[in-house]
Amino acid sequence: MSTEDSGYYRARAIEERARAAECDDRSIAGIHLELAAKYEALAKVANIQPTLRPGWEGMAHAQPA
Repeated sequence: MSTEDSGYYRARAIEERARAAECDDRSIAGIHLELAAKYEALAKVANIQPTLRPGWEGMAHAQPA
């Protein structure tokens, strides 16, 4: 995951909270709020986990010991 992922998840959380605010049905609003919380959790993980990339950039010239 990357900081781009984090921004995406935070934007989705904002959208879900807006949808919850617009809902007349409290149970559906609650679902939107649960989704918002899950998106926030994903955003936090995206900030913590390094992005995994194929290859070993910077290691191409390393010699085995």
